[in-house]
Amino acid sequence: MKNPFVANFGPFSLTITPRVTRNLEKFSIQFAYGHREILLDFMGVDRSNVLLGVLQHGVSQLGLTPDSEFTRSNLAPRIGLFERAPHWVYSEVTRNHLITNGVKNVEAIGAPWNYLEHNKFRDNSLLQSNSDSRFIVFPQHRNASIEEEVSRSDLHNRIAFWKELANNQELTICVFWSEFLNPVWQQVCNEEGVKLFSAGIGDTIPPWSPHLSRVEFLHNLSGILQKHTHSIFERETTAIFYAISLGLDVGYFPTTRPFFDSGSIKMHDLILMKFPEILNQFVCAETLMERSDVWLGRDSIRTPDELKSILKYEVSIFEN
Repeated sequence: MKNPFVANFGPFSLTITPRVTRNLEKFSIQFAYGHREILLDFMGVDRSNVLLGVLQHGVSQLGLTPDSEFTRSNLAPRIGLFERAPHWVYSEVTRNHLITNGVKNVEAIGAPWNYLEHNKFRDNSLLQSNSDSRFIVFPQHRNASIEEEVSRSDLHNRIAFWKELANNQELTICVFWSEFLNPVWQQVCNEEGVKLFSAGIGDTIPPWSPHLSRVEFLHNLSGILQKHTHSIFERETTAIFYAISLGLDVGYFPTTRPFFDSGSIKMHDLILMKFPEILNQFVCAETLMERSDVWLGRDSIRTPDELKSILKYEVSIFEN
């Protein structure tokens, strides 16, 4: 990536940022969880290309879903002087919501998750040889920039609750990378005899770093989900929809979550608007699949040629 050019004129300075750099920064959300790479791979387009538009990065992304308040901050950056960059969202429901609220140039393409070949990440030998229930937990986590004290006793109590939900059967905890690196999480899980797993890093510095922990995040998540039959969620997350799509029973159990701020309360309300029956109990995927498919945009999945005609992209230069 090219560095900005800075010219000094006495007490004043002029900074000129190269177009390539501006595009990488303006549209950096596409790199989250390896979404860009999934779409480019599906189209058969080289990964040196950058999408010139705003790509939705989660089912519950505030402002991009019809059951959340619309804000003008969701307008895409400008391309040139007059044109707004396109929005690429998951579902037709979301597309229609944005258009109704004055956003132009919106297309529904389905979630990048839909374009993964999930059977490649499935351990068929495990599923065929073991008919027991296997549980995976997705605890609440904070943003990596916020330091959080982890209490050993609180963590022991939360794991005891999850074990009870799992009837003391096989239990895996899937955590954010910052929790995975926390020695308290590692020690307590070792003492409790439960597996600790992280799918990778959702975003890197810089966002376009090609590190596999970001690029293969959803590949890893697909693989670990398919090793389990039941999923326990302590917070609302797009992984709820992913688990349903792969046939797991889903339960939302927020009573053990360590904090509830205004943002998380709003997201809590939104997930219960979609799946009220999963609160404090497991519900089979078949019951939830139709609604989940709407939000993942299953009916908006495109062919490689269709995606090529919808997505704008160009070759860029990447340097870490």
